[in-house]
Amino acid sequence: MPVMAAKPGHRRRKPAAWDTTKSEYFLKWDAIRGEQIHKDALEFFIQAKDKLDKPFDDPEDKELFIQNVFSQTSGEEVPLVKNSLASQIVEQLIPTVSDEALLPFAAALYQCITELSEDQFASHVLQTLLLSMTCRVQAGTSSLHSDLETWVLTSAEQLQERLPALAGHQYGSHVLRTCLECLAGCRAPQQLTRSRSSQQQRWKSRDAQPVLLDKQKTPPSFTEKFVEMAKAVKNLEGLGECLADQNFSTVVQLVLNILYTLPMLKLSRKLIKRLSKLYFGGSIPEDPTVLPSVFENESLLRVLEAALVSCEEDIFQKLYRKYYRGRLRTLMQENVSSISVQRLVEACPGAEALESVLEELEADPATGWWTTTRVPTALALACVRLHSHQARLMKLAARLCDCESAERAPQLAPCVLYRTTWTEFQRLQGRLASVEIAMDGSLLLQAMLKFSKPTKLITSFLSLRADQLVAVLQSPAGSHVIDALVTSQHMGDKGKTRLLEILKEELVPLACSKHGSRALDALWGAGSPAHRSFIAETLAPQQAQLRDHFFGKFAVRNFALPLFVKKRADWTAYVRREANKRKMFADLLPAAAGGGGGGGGPGPRAAAARRGAAPAKRPRAAATTDALFVIDRSGVQAVLDDLE
Repeated sequence: MPVMAAKPGHRRRKPAAWDTTKSEYFLKWDAIRGEQIHKDALEFFIQAKDKLDKPFDDPEDKELFIQNVFSQTSGEEVPLVKNSLASQIVEQLIPTVSDEALLPFAAALYQCITELSEDQFASHVLQTLLLSMTCRVQAGTSSLHSDLETWVLTSAEQLQERLPALAGHQYGSHVLRTCLECLAGCRAPQQLTRSRSSQQQRWKSRDAQPVLLDKQKTPPSFTEKFVEMAKAVKNLEGLGECLADQNFSTVVQLVLNILYTLPMLKLSRKLIKRLSKLYFGGSIPEDPTVLPSVFENESLLRVLEAALVSCEEDIFQKLYRKYYRGRLRTLMQENVSSISVQRLVEACPGAEALESVLEELEADPATGWWTTTRVPTALALACVRLHSHQARLMKLAARLCDCESAERAPQLAPCVLYRTTWTEFQRLQGRLASVEIAMDGSLLLQAMLKFSKPTKLITSFLSLRADQLVAVLQSPAGSHVIDALVTSQHMGDKGKTRLLEILKEELVPLACSKHGSRALDALWGAGSPAHRSFIAETLAPQQAQLRDHFFGKFAVRNFALPLFVKKRADWTAYVRREANKRKMFADLLPAAAGGGGGGGGPGPRAAAARRGAAPAKRPRAAATTDALFVIDRSGVQAVLDDLE
């Protein structure tokens, strides 16, 4: 058969190990890599995979079938897990197989676990096996509990013996990280445990839930082994040279993350002290324009950022003074180092640490960092989290946006949103519909609207013309600003009424646009019965137009417009009932995190550390109660069916 020439500029699709577009799996032998095994064995596993994808009449039949599949691996475990196709199927079967069938399989892999840890395909099987074994140990329901625990501990011992080599290996590093997670009984962020390509493999089910571990159910023997391995990392000879390697760097980052999560502050403090004293660049140049050598190596820099997140406030201040103070302006001129400043702000443990950063940024005459980096968003989120310096940051934003005067103050919100100065925004006003709103600007404005006193921003936002508001609400990033606006404690009924009056002539176009419709849903969900009546009264005469539009038809259904036209009393009762629901749940759930204005004392983590207690976790944003009852279709569905 002649080979067809590829079209110019056409990229050939990489062949898959099997064709997933069919109901059956068809092998493409040229795409199978790794250890070569017999064709019959591969066909057997593919048939088993097809059988498992179909429902079983009896769960016991499925369990028996999986055990029979694993019995066929006896004597061939190592070649199978080193084959690209067979290893994927085995990895999917491990969580469902019985302990009696899994232990012999695991024992066969244990014989050469360090060699398999460095294999491209077997390493993934070992990761899944370690997690599955640990989950079974934590469950504590197996009669083979002690055997499962012994396998994990002895495997960890084998990995520890070759810790330097495995930590710096492309595949062995991932197995070592998973082992540390299992011993600690907690999962680290996914980017520290699996590579990006591993997370995106097509053969894995998108609906599969991540494996969760419970540190409360971790056996003491696991914790002792984790401490032993963490100390081995801390005391490793040549640690400084190893940190320059990306894989080894990620292992150290994971250890720091877990030590903070457990928490084991004493060991974490010792590890950070050694890293800082010996390996974060040695002597520090006095000239602030000359950066320490730690900023020249991205792997070292990532470890420094992990140390900032995992340390107590006194150590944070030392690291800030040693590596960052006086150098923020220089650091924010490069993309990689500006991200490090962002991480520094995100890691601020208290108001005192945040004040040090703000003082340096306020003294910097350059303003480019405000519009070109993500540092402003990190600052706003830190102010919300720490309940401090919010008025200070608001004043800084007005100065950098050139909106300090009373005449220019009404343009503050759009300048923050579009990340421009007042002069630049004047040039944009005539063509806002074609100007894309950056996600960073949207996130910054949303965070600042959560301040304790965002009145200036709200007033500024409500001073926009209808066409300017529509340009914001119909953009992918800008449409989310309405959520923070209408849920703000300082956005009262008068403000919402004013917003709806401005948008009155634009409600139909908003309902017929993708992002405008979700903004309208947010207004509906946060509005009072009077506001909902205003929306329904404006949209009801245009029902025919809305029904014929893909997005508009949802407004007809969600806002119960047929019921509003024909049975106004029933519609009013329905709206009041929904308002009472929201009020009831608003009283039960905690209010959204607000924040204090000016300075503040040390953060909760530092205070807890002085008492000798575990550091308090940084507060997460509370869920908004309005989102629970934005739309309730069931209440009027029967009536709507009768009307139609």
